[in-house]
This record gives sequence, structure tokens and C-alpha cells, in this order.
Amino acid sequence: MKSLILTIPLLFLSFSVFAQEENKVPNYSVHCYPIEEMAVFPGCESIDKYNTSELQTCMQKSINELLTIHLEEFIDKMDELEISEAESKIFFTVSKEGEIINISGERDGNSELTKACITAMNLISETFLAIKPVKLSNGEITNYTFALPIKISLDNSKNQNGKDFENIL
Repeated sequence: MKSLILTIPLLFLSFSVFAQEENKVPNYSVHCYPIEEMAVFPGCESIDKYNTSELQTCMQKSINELLTIHLEEFIDKMDELEISEAESKIFFTVSKEGEIINISGERDGNSELTKACITAMNLISETFLAIKPVKLSNGEITNYTFALPIKISLDNSKNQNGKDFENIL
């Protein structure tokens, strides 16, 4: 009888240890609003503020031009190491204040290109005028994160600075 009394409390104890806590649902709601006005990069102000696609293309071209200037050292290094192509993707956020913040890169791309792009984007963010931030359909100005794929292809043609590279996409 003593052994039966000892096993019963252990049995109840094991049920209480393995009991799951009730999942608690947070007491807030998330609202997603479509973009009414896309971020406007300096130099892209003449584009219709409701033309999201064209504004993104303009921003990408503008940033590519600036990255080309800041990545010359990396391009020289590629040429020395006889690397013909490098790819990466960088992410950055245009804040409510129009600043470029939270610059990061993907892990799967060329790590040296990613580091060089992050450094270049930090320089661009420090020296560039404010970007007009994203406005949602409810009128709220918000932070917005962009992904910018980067691909550098070297070839035998020379650019205006005499560097051997095809383009930065």
C-alpha cells in the first residue's frame, strides 16, 4: 500500500509539470494601409508622387550612380583579384524624418561587396539631403524599408574614369 500512495502524488505532479499554459493573444491590432505616396529621393521630385514604380526606379538609378562613385576601390580590388562578377543585396530604411537608416546586407551575397555597399550607403546617408518619406493612405508618414540588389560585372570596356566595369545594377 505504501508504494501506491507514493506513485499517485508523483503522477499528479507530472501532469502539472507538463500542462501547457494558455496562449495569450496580444491585446492590440495591426492595421496595414497601402502606400499613397512613395518616398522621393532628391533629384526625383519631377516624377508624379503617385507613380510608385517610376519613383522607385529613379531612386534606384540615383543610388546606383552614388554607389558607383563610392565603390571604385572595391572595383579595383575585383580587377586585381580577377573577379569578373559580384552580387549582393542591401537593405535600408527611409525614416519618417527622411533619413537613410538601418543599413544592412544579405548574408548570401559577396561579403566584401556587402561590406563596401554598407560603408558607401552610410557615407551617402551622411552627406545627402533628406528624402521625402513614404505616406500611407491614412495620411500617416512612416518608415519604409527598401531592398536594393547590387551586381557588378567587369568587362574590357572603360567608363569615364578609366575603370574596367560594365555596370552596377
